[in-house]
Amino acid sequence: MVEKRLNESDMPFIGTKEFTPKKLWEIFGTPKQKWVKKDDVKTAIAMQNDWYVMDNFAGTSLEEALIQFISERLGDLKSKYDVHLIRNEEVFKLNNFADGEGFMPDFVLLLKDKQKSSSNGVNDFLHYQIFIEPKGEHLVETDRWKEAFLKSITVEYGKDKILQKDTPHYRLIGLPFFTDHQKNGQFTELFPLGET
Repeated sequence: MVEKRLNESDMPFIGTKEFTPKKLWEIFGTPKQKWVKKDDVKTAIAMQNDWYVMDNFAGTSLEEALIQFISERLGDLKSKYDVHLIRNEEVFKLNNFADGEGFMPDFVLLLKDKQKSSSNGVNDFLHYQIFIEPKGEHLVETDRWKEAFLKSITVEYGKDKILQKDTPHYRLIGLPFFTDHQKNGQFTELFPLGET
């Protein structure tokens, strides 16, 4: 009886392409508590990388490999951008445009162009918000829809697209999965700004 009622009243979320701008502190301002074993917390990653904005790191070896990957390319990135990497500890969720299915990408790479440019009549610094999802090979097929959604973000709001008229200097990029398979050929090829 209860299940029948729930099914009758269940209003599925419909994905949207409309974004509401928010300040970073509005999303990440309140620290999220996460319980981990003390031995699993690695403060060295945070202390050695000023561009990694969290105080510590507690993640998988694959997530560590991603941070190392970014670190190895930092010289090229820092020559053009201010660089910050944020670990999304289940703080915010993205919802698939097609069916509203949600997921929380593990990382957001923030790049701010060091040179001002003109976009839609406004002269300002270009900002990229790049969504990155490390994915173990055993989960790639199950979560293929997430990778397709990340790609659709780039198609809709990527490098040369305007997110909204009032925020013409912001771009959203979704990269392919960062995996532990074959040195991440597609991820490496498209890092950091995806397809144009």
